[in-house]
Amino acid sequence: GVKIAIMMMIFPLISFFFLPIMSLMSRHNEYEADKYASSQSTGASNLVNALIKLVGENKSFPKSHPLVIFFFYSHPPILERLKALGYEDKLLEKEGIFSYL
Repeated sequence: GVKIAIMMMIFPLISFFFLPIMSLMSRHNEYEADKYASSQSTGASNLVNALIKLVGENKSFPKSHPLVIFFFYSHPPILERLKALGYEDKLLEKEGIFSYL
């Protein structure tokens, strides 16, 4: 019983230090998935349109502080994903994504 109690007290401390590493790996995999999806026959435009639509439907906040992203985000923020797909800020403004800020 005591060993389990000690493990339950220590595990959150250990997992706190591994969380950023796991999040970093997950974000990397998400970028790779986006790159693969954009290389398919439909190109990046369908993926970009879907991501923009998700921001609107979910009313998600497309910007976050880098430390919050580093520790807690398992997926890259939408703006970073769109920039990685070749969309620039001016195109994002035109699409109206900044209206959700």
